[in-house]
Amino acid sequence: MSDFKQFKYDSVQDMQTVIKYLDAIAEGFRTGELTFTREGESMVFKPGGLLGFTVEAKSKGVRRKLKISLGWKEQETNGDACVPPLHIQAGAASAAGGASRGEKDE
Repeated sequence: MSDFKQFKYDSVQDMQTVIKYLDAIAEGFRTGELTFTREGESMVFKPGGLLGFTVEAKSKGVRRKLKISLGWKEQETNGDACVPPLHIQAGAASAAGGASRGEKDE
């Protein structure tokens, strides 16, 4: 049995409605959860980590088209799947505890 699931919604909307949809998508990325629902059908995404990001813009006569594509792999929420943080110490920093993941010792 396949775990493939697809949700698609096509419509023509006014600018304010499209802005609300885009704001909701941005908020979903900020909170780490996006839920798409229509007529009893729903799909939940939990984006995180590195994301593939593509923007494509086209123009032909008076028509314009903008495609934005985002992709990622969802990580397991199981505690065993977490990678412990990396700690790197050099010289005198070892006495102060060193730096971890992008933190700088002052």
